[in-house]
Amino acid sequence: MAEVDGELLQAFPNAIRAEASEVLSALPEPRHQTSTSTIGRVLVEGAPVSIPSRIYYPELAPAASRLTVRQTAILNWLYTRHHDGHVREAALRRAGPPTETWMVPFATQLLGEYVIEILNVLNDTFTEECRGVVAQNLTENVPFLMLTRARMTSYWDCYYRFDFPNRQNYIGERLMKRLESWASPLSNA
Repeated sequence: MAEVDGELLQAFPNAIRAEASEVLSALPEPRHQTSTSTIGRVLVEGAPVSIPSRIYYPELAPAASRLTVRQTAILNWLYTRHHDGHVREAALRRAGPPTETWMVPFATQLLGEYVIEILNVLNDTFTEECRGVVAQNLTENVPFLMLTRARMTSYWDCYYRFDFPNRQNYIGERLMKRLESWASPLSNA
């Protein structure tokens, strides 16, 4: 079991830090130190959180079976920051649609990454059911949404331009337009 990483605990808002601390204490020792870089400046209900770019824990801790529903959600969303894309994808599938505002930046960050298989899962993750909670978080994180758009566009240009010469046909672009429309003040009126 790992000692609770105080910096990693900052990835979660104060309201759930006690539960996050329990999850973190149940994790095995990481293979490498957690990335000190973050996904960018992010707020959750007005308070800053510091979500790591990558984590290096073994795939999933056996202790996970003893976790509550919320602790399991914390674990799954944390593992969407894993260094292995297959692990990120599996964690996203287990996490499902974001139902609380703290989950939204974890999901949104995946849109700004290069793994198209994860983007396909995100297409099923960002459903109308979660529109309100996603809009609430993204409205207070417009600079993060813009940064994510820039990352998504850069990865399209680098890896997918030839498969999708018309960027409008690229899943990342379609997802980004969905989120931008949800974050728009006019769409929530």
